[in-house]
Amino acid sequence: MEEPGRLTRKRKKEGVIVKCETSLEYPAYEKTFCLCVAEEKDPNNPREWYMLKISNKKDKEEEAEEKEAKKVSKITDAELRAAYLTFHHDDCHQGELDRVPMLAPVVKLKLGKSFRIYGASCASIGSIVYGIGGYCGKDKYSRNVRYFDSSRPEEGLKAGPRTICARSCAAVVGLNGNLYVFGFNGGGACHYVPSVWGEFLDTRLVGEGNAEWNALPDPPSILGYKHLFAAALGGDLSGKILVLSKCAYAMCLYNVTEMSWECLNGINEYYALFMTTPVVVGTTLYWISGPNVCVYDLLQKALVSLPIEDSKIRSLINASNHNPFEMRLILVHLAGDLFCLLWMGEGEDRESVHYTKIRVSTQLGAVFVLACHRYCFNHMVCLLDCLPL
Repeated sequence: MEEPGRLTRKRKKEGVIVKCETSLEYPAYEKTFCLCVAEEKDPNNPREWYMLKISNKKDKEEEAEEKEAKKVSKITDAELRAAYLTFHHDDCHQGELDRVPMLAPVVKLKLGKSFRIYGASCASIGSIVYGIGGYCGKDKYSRNVRYFDSSRPEEGLKAGPRTICARSCAAVVGLNGNLYVFGFNGGGACHYVPSVWGEFLDTRLVGEGNAEWNALPDPPSILGYKHLFAAALGGDLSGKILVLSKCAYAMCLYNVTEMSWECLNGINEYYALFMTTPVVVGTTLYWISGPNVCVYDLLQKALVSLPIEDSKIRSLINASNHNPFEMRLILVHLAGDLFCLLWMGEGEDRESVHYTKIRVSTQLGAVFVLACHRYCFNHMVCLLDCLPL
C-alpha cells in the first residue's frame, strides 16, 4: 500500500512529495454556494434552493481560524501534531454549539408542479443555476431544462430549450458560457427523439430565444454512459473538460475548441472509492475515500492519500459510508489548500447543515480540521447538491 503523502506512478513508490499550495499563509476567500434540498418525506425530489456564503472576513472567529491554521502548519512532526490536534479537538468543533443562523429559501418549487426533477442534473454558470432532465416515472425521462438567476431569485424558475435526448443523472458542467451534458443513467432513445451521448448549449443565446442544443462527438467507449463525473479544468489543461467514469475508473479529456477526445490513464481502483463527488482545482482532483482525502495530479499522473486527523470527522465519514443517502457528504473548495465538508445531521439534527473547514496539506501528509459551524433550516431536509456560484 502506498505511503500517505507520497507520489505514486504506475503503482511504484517515488520519493517525491506532491507539490501543493500549502504554506503558512492563510488564503483569502469569499465563496457563495447554492444548496439544493429535498423534503424529508420526499428525499430524492428537489424542492428548495438556499444561498450559503462562507468567507474569512477579519472578525474574531476568522482570526482564530487563521491563527490555528498557521500553528498546525508549523508542527511538522506527525506524532506531535496528532497530540496537539487531540488536545484542541473540542475547540475546533465549538462552532457547532454556537448560536445557529437560520437559512431562508431563495427559490421554492410549488408542490404539484410537474417539473420532473427526480434525477435532474444541476450546474451553474455565473449566477444562473440550471436543472436538466429527470425521471418522470413509468420508465419515462425528461428533456426539460429549468433555470433561475440566483441574483434575482424573485423571478423564479424559467423554462429553457429542451435537450435533444431525454436523460436523468447526467454529468453536467458549465464552461465559457456553454452548458455541457454527458451520458445518462436513464433515458436515451425514445420514440420521438434520437439518442445522443452528449450535447451542449450556448446559454448566452437563451435570453434571445434562439438557443438550441447541439450533439457532441461520441467519446471513447471506455467511458460508458452511466455514473459519470465531469468538471472544467484549469492551468495547463484550461479549455478542457475531464469526464470520469466512477464505475470503470476511466478518464478522458474533451477539448471544447477542437471538439475532440483524449484518453487518460485510469485511477487506481483501490483509491477510486468516491464517497464524495470529486472536486477539481486547476489540474488536480480531490475526493474522500474512507477516512482519507485522495489527491490526484492529472499532469504528473500521481496519487496521494492523506489521512484526516480528526476523530469526529472520521466517525462521520464511517457513518456516511453505511448511510450515504442521509448524510450526503459534499466536499467543496474554498481557496488554496482550504476545503469545506458539508454534511447533514441525524434525527432532530436533520434541520441543520454542518460545514467543516479543513486544510488538505500534501506537504504535511495529512488533513486537519480548522473549525466547524452549522446553519439551520425551518424544517427537516435532505441535502442533494451544492453548487459554487
